[in-house]
Formats: sequence, C-alpha cells, structure tokens
Amino acid sequence: MFRCIRARSKSDVPQRQRLILRGFRTQIISGLTATKRKLIPVDFLKGKRTMKILLVDDSGTMRAIQKRCLFKLGVSPDNIVEAENGQVALEAFEKESFDIILTDQNMPVMDGLTFVKGVRETNKDIPVVLITTESERSRVIVAIEAGVSDYLVKPFTPDDLSAKLRKWVPLNV
Repeated sequence: MFRCIRARSKSDVPQRQRLILRGFRTQIISGLTATKRKLIPVDFLKGKRTMKILLVDDSGTMRAIQKRCLFKLGVSPDNIVEAENGQVALEAFEKESFDIILTDQNMPVMDGLTFVKGVRETNKDIPVVLITTESERSRVIVAIEAGVSDYLVKPFTPDDLSAKLRKWVPLNV
C-alpha cells in the first residue's frame, strides 16, 4: 500500500524532497517522486545536495534542456553554473570549485576539447563529461586523449544523464 503525502505548505515537506518538488507538479508516494513521466527516487542526491556543476554549451536552448534534466534529478538551480563557451567556462572554473563538468564539444571562441585541456592543466581529477552529437570512434578517442572522462551523445534522456552523474560523482545511495 502506498502512502501519499499531500503538503499544504513548504514546511510540511522535508528539505530533500523539496529540492525535487521545486518547479514540478508531483506527488510523493512511498519515498518516490511521481512526475508525469516516471518515478524518480527522492534520495538520488542524498548526502550530496550541494553538488556543484559547470554546464558549458553555446546553445542557450541546449543548456535549458540540460538544466531541466538536472532539476528533475534534484540538483538545485543555485548549484549549476552556466557558460556559453570554453573561455567563459575556464574563467568560472578558476574562480569556483565544481564536482563535475558537462561540456559541449563544438563551440565558438574556445571549443570543448581546448577547454578540457585547460582544465586538465590545473585539475586532473575532476570528471568531465563531453556532451556531443558526434559518436564517431575516432572523435571519441581524440576526446579521451584530451582528458575527457566520459561522453554523452545528444539527444539524451534524464536517465542517461543520471547514469553519468552516478558513475562520476560519489553519491550515498
């Protein structure tokens, strides 16, 4: 039997559940958040709610789609820093610390691979996931040689993004 929690105010919903509820019409059912499409575990980011993500893409629409996926996974909007090219991202990276970087490959001013090489000069440990439309083997090899930890081919689903986050960022699940 499922137990439904109906909140009358924000204070009726525990903190970690509020992170997932923000901006979505949902109902919490026995530890799961039911969205219009599927059930997502409420405690996906348990113990790691402050995960800081650097999101790099020249397309504002693509950044919005990725942010929406991250919101569905429980990442707070305050913990996502956006950059429209590699140069802006490198400046942001030097000012703040991040848990993971999600970057596009093809961008003006500074492309994703040049950005990754710049990141690797100062930090060899941070996971960098390259999000690209190109899945050709030779390009993937070049990206890995540049220092990319993993890649995600567009278009992708929130589940695909969730799998990459779980793989590279230590979570208590």
